[in-house]
Amino acid sequence: MSILKKLRERTRPLGVKEVAELFDVNEATIQRWVRRGEIPAIRISDTIRFDPGPLADWIEQLSILGREPDAGTGQVEDGNA
Repeated sequence: MSILKKLRERTRPLGVKEVAELFDVNEATIQRWVRRGEIPAIRISDTIRFDPGPLADWIEQLSILGREPDAGTGQVEDGNA
């Protein structure tokens, strides 16, 4: 099942661990993306949550632009370069 389909079926917020598993990256990478504002997240004190709808929209936008998040740096890279 695709990441987008999994996200579109979700109704409750996801945690860092769940998003890391979806993207097949470690939790530190997700936390770094959040700190840099590179992934849509909700921060409540020290807790990070992800609304599945905006997260799916973010993935679609990257896809349209031909870009993808780079797990090593947290930077969004141009897939056409």
